[in-house]
Amino acid sequence: MNGDEARALGTLRPVSSSTAPKRLSRTLYVANGIELFERFAFYGMYVGLSRYLTNVIGLGDVETGSAMGTMRLVG
Repeated sequence: MNGDEARALGTLRPVSSSTAPKRLSRTLYVANGIELFERFAFYGMYVGLSRYLTNVIGLGDVETGSAMGTMRLVG
């Protein structure tokens, strides 16, 4: 089978290393970094609020879990 027949049948040719992308864009790294810090902030606040409701307000485990579940559902 020659090259024209292979293209007609839809056979894929291997990609040469010169056409492959060299590296990912800087935008991808910035967006992933922002997402990582956003998650750290959310879960840090989540844990802090849980400890506050339990230790300072004096809610039990079930009440704290219910409040945190509601917050997670809304947020």
